Amino acid sequence: MALSADDVAKLEPSSFLTPTKMYQNGIETNQETWTGPVKIFSPPCDCLECGEQFRSIDEQATKIFCVYAGQLSNSEASALSCRFCTRLLEDLQSVLSGLRPHAEVIQKRWIKKSNTKKRAFIKHLRPEMHESQNAFLDIHMTKARDALSTRRYGDAFLLPYLTMETLCTDSSRMLRVLHHRTAHTPEAWVPFDNRQILAGWLAGTFEERFNAESIVMFGKAYGKWMPFDKKAVHSGDAYGTPRALLILEAQATLATFLRDSTISILSDIDQLTIEEISQHFIKSHQRDASRKQENPSWMQYGMTYYKEPFSSPPVFNLHTIDQLLEIVSDKQAEAHDHLWLLQTDPAYFHDFASYWNEYSVGNIAGSKMSKDEKLHALEGRVLQYSATQALDWNQLAEELQYVRQEYRAHHKKIRCGCPLPESYDRALGALQLLVINRLIHKCHHVGELAFASPAWRSMYKINPAFGRDNIGFRMKNGGPFKSREIYKCDHIRLCLVALGQRPESTGSMDIALGLKSLDLYLAQFSKTEASKIGSITYRYVTDTAAMDRILAALRTHRPAHSLEYTHSDSILNNRDSHAWRLWRVQDALLKQTQDPKQFHYGNALKDLSRYRMPTGKKTQQWLESADRARAALYDLWTRAQANFRQKYLKVGVSASDTEEVVRMLSYYDSVDHRARIAQERQEILTNIARSAGKKAVQSTSIQPYQSSIPHISMAEDLPARVSASASEVKLKPKSRAKTSLTVPESQGGLNTDRDPSPDPPTQMTAVFVPKKIESLETLRLLFPTAISDLQGAIHWDDFVKTMAELNFKGEHRGGSEWTFRSSGLEGAQIDDSNEGKKSIVIHQPHRENRMGTLKLQWIGKRLWRRFGWSKESFEGL
Repeated sequence: MALSADDVAKLEPSSFLTPTKMYQNGIETNQETWTGPVKIFSPPCDCLECGEQFRSIDEQATKIFCVYAGQLSNSEASALSCRFCTRLLEDLQSVLSGLRPHAEVIQKRWIKKSNTKKRAFIKHLRPEMHESQNAFLDIHMTKARDALSTRRYGDAFLLPYLTMETLCTDSSRMLRVLHHRTAHTPEAWVPFDNRQILAGWLAGTFEERFNAESIVMFGKAYGKWMPFDKKAVHSGDAYGTPRALLILEAQATLATFLRDSTISILSDIDQLTIEEISQHFIKSHQRDASRKQENPSWMQYGMTYYKEPFSSPPVFNLHTIDQLLEIVSDKQAEAHDHLWLLQTDPAYFHDFASYWNEYSVGNIAGSKMSKDEKLHALEGRVLQYSATQALDWNQLAEELQYVRQEYRAHHKKIRCGCPLPESYDRALGALQLLVINRLIHKCHHVGELAFASPAWRSMYKINPAFGRDNIGFRMKNGGPFKSREIYKCDHIRLCLVALGQRPESTGSMDIALGLKSLDLYLAQFSKTEASKIGSITYRYVTDTAAMDRILAALRTHRPAHSLEYTHSDSILNNRDSHAWRLWRVQDALLKQTQDPKQFHYGNALKDLSRYRMPTGKKTQQWLESADRARAALYDLWTRAQANFRQKYLKVGVSASDTEEVVRMLSYYDSVDHRARIAQERQEILTNIARSAGKKAVQSTSIQPYQSSIPHISMAEDLPARVSASASEVKLKPKSRAKTSLTVPESQGGLNTDRDPSPDPPTQMTAVFVPKKIESLETLRLLFPTAISDLQGAIHWDDFVKTMAELNFKGEHRGGSEWTFRSSGLEGAQIDDSNEGKKSIVIHQPHRENRMGTLKLQWIGKRLWRRFGWSKESFEGL
């Protein structure tokens, strides 16, 4: 229950600020004592928008680090904002006066300095600058005694990206900051600078002083104090005084550092020759590709955030929307590929289900979960969550497309100082609420995955003091584990716990900082440390990073969209889309999902060995064993499909919306899948007959093999799309060297259908001839013949090179995720809707950087599903 100002006034400080032991995800946290009187200030407005500008009464009363350091009168607040702005503009002008005539000299002199000299240079100008890129955690875990004592390091949280290590390891960063901070106005940087102070704001590391008014943050009145204007604050044209002063202080502090740096570099220059004078700004961002990148580790979850401080200020426009659509489209396709493999490949299903069965909380010593609860949890993880993941990305794609449509219709009316068109404002509100909801969901799952590895379990055990629904952990030496101890002995666990907290809640770590901290640690990880994160955990963290990036982009919108339209009641009354029609019954759906009696899988997941595919030579016995595994999988997904249909219809979801969900659970019974199994069985039986000394037979003369899977038998007619390789069109030898593999064009822009993947083409239009032996070996493992028992593994670098030879450029998108995108089809018109592009997301294996036989075959099946590639597409296999 929220406390009113009157309620708080009646309380003695000791009655609500008494130190107690607090736990967050099983970790005991520090709780500080407060020796002085506490004064609670009432914010001018209790709405969501103002909650981001002022401390709420609840926060001040219950969290000691949220207590204001004092109060500013109106005249003091006005004078302070004026002082910050005057200093900011004067220092930027000073930087410009040095840059304009001497840009090239500054560039050459800075690059020429050694790292040692750069550190000494910066230390002289800014002694308080933190050394490590991981300043936030270093200060909290090694220097500050508690949250309140972190306030003495406030500058490190104002400019968290400005550290010795950041500026000295890559010379171009200092030059890019100089260029971009002078090439763009301070108001253009407000959304970015506001996000940079978010981590410090949530952790209470600033000595904020309260003033109930606001400060203008755009236009000619930039930085001017004004009486609180609810409408201006809600639109982002003005900010609440406490938050605005932090932004202005950050900008002024950075400008002063840049001014001092420029003056110091040019201090001994009196007269320059004409050759040394350059009239151009430094555009070092054009040299990014050739410069050493920050954090050489490939495992860069937060890589998106590394470049932002040293680039142009982020803006929300049509290009931004298309970038987000590209991210969502890739994640959507990946989620559907995963769901498709779970339904069609018993080996893939067995591997995934076995992972969750082994690393379930219920299997940890000390767990109080019953066998039925463990089984229900496994069903939820393997079946329910996999389907929900695909559905989430479907819905996000639909909402983003709607935002794009509204933006194009109203973009001329979108500018600071003017209200957003209502329909566009509502579209942004619906998207943001959906993103926040999904981000919370994904963070929750990341928190659960923190213990899903044998390496982690070697250190911890379940704390029996916690109940069944509130699982906590203790060190195996018996004591509770605290964040400072974990920072020293299990940094990965600390980062995963931080990422598992509710996003943007007071006291939590900003997701961007959590991702970057994880990156910095993994850059020097050992195999033992890397084993603490499994491949599935890597994927979940990458999904969380992608979702956070969408939310971060929405935060940059100017003017800010009204949070009034992020209330579910407002959206439900105005937005009629698949996501929001299901939202209306989400509580009933959740209740159905959590009730084991509503799911009738029997013992389908009790014995996972029934889904294990046989190994060894492919004989008649092998074929029968494989058929039993496929039949078991077919039966499971038939039940799942019926359960989902029943569940959605029971809570009032329309038949059409229900079928859109159920359609994702129909891959196991698709024509393509049945035809593929029939073709594989035909090849195996033909080989069996040949091995037995019988005359080679055609498919029409083979003894029909009655499969236990409905609709599948060798007598079944094969669709034209899997016709024999003899019917493929082959090019003349002279033309092959110039031919790249043809990728089927997408059907009119980004696909937001329930199944985003087009059917494989009926034929490949060309046979590709690999030039490199390594590529040929990779392709043989990706697309083995049905009778092959070829075993092997390849290095990740060889896979990337093979994809490059296939005209697919790999782009590292963060974490283990790589997007391989076609360079473009000859003659394709690629417009701003991304039509004509094709891509696939592949996750790089961690630790050994090698991919084994099964993983390669699963990737090959995804390539077949997305592009129609098969062994017949490549000559020489």
